[in-house]
Amino acid sequence: MQITGSRSVRLLSVVLSVGALVAAATNGPGLLQAAQDVVDVQPQWLNVTPSVRGPVRLNAHVTVLLYSSGLQVRRDGRVVFETVRTGSILSVGAGRVDGEGADRVERVDWTQDSWHVTRLQLKGTTATYSGTLVGDRRGIPAWVSVTPSGSGVNITAASPGAELLVLHVERPQAALGIWPSLPARSLASRAWWVPRAAKGAAALPVMLSAVRGTRTITRVRADADVLLDLRHQGRGEIHAWAPALRLEIR
Repeated sequence: MQITGSRSVRLLSVVLSVGALVAAATNGPGLLQAAQDVVDVQPQWLNVTPSVRGPVRLNAHVTVLLYSSGLQVRRDGRVVFETVRTGSILSVGAGRVDGEGADRVERVDWTQDSWHVTRLQLKGTTATYSGTLVGDRRGIPAWVSVTPSGSGVNITAASPGAELLVLHVERPQAALGIWPSLPARSLASRAWWVPRAAKGAAALPVMLSAVRGTRTITRVRADADVLLDLRHQGRGEIHAWAPALRLEIR
């Protein structure tokens, strides 16, 4: 069984934030320019052990599904999150970010882009999928968890010790920036640095995307540089220069 029938029946409204934002007055006008010199981290294969595949109902409202075609989260029958259908959900890597604001540049030394998922752990209302990211180096452990939270869902991805964590998602069909975090226009076909977080300040939305169906607000939290890459047809990437990344979907 594969995941089917979701992307044509929903309105997905995505808001990315990294904890809290210091607005353009703090970071300067260059903040709202598209990112340059972004590394294309491409997903390779996703292999899911048969015993881990299938739907898991977390409570009366939230169901998570994982197959070799990707991960999908539904709330009350509607899709609120979906990864790419043509490869791994995650990549990890090593490197660094140079520069400030929109002039930041990624320096990636290597990545591991294929994920073999071998275990599903259910604890309370949380489903955690764990396995090994493989490539030219030795395997690197990684996990993704899904937890209902109030009227929404939290999704956490982590790979202890990783310098770069990339989440490969289905690219929104229509992505608009929300001022002052990003330009109030289409973000499609470009990459954008999410403004750096200021500890203790309130989070601000940066992106609104829409197809048909239901409206959802999503925040991305990571204690590091975060980049949204929407340059590629059929897939989008969230680059977090940290060993963990959390999506808060409401």
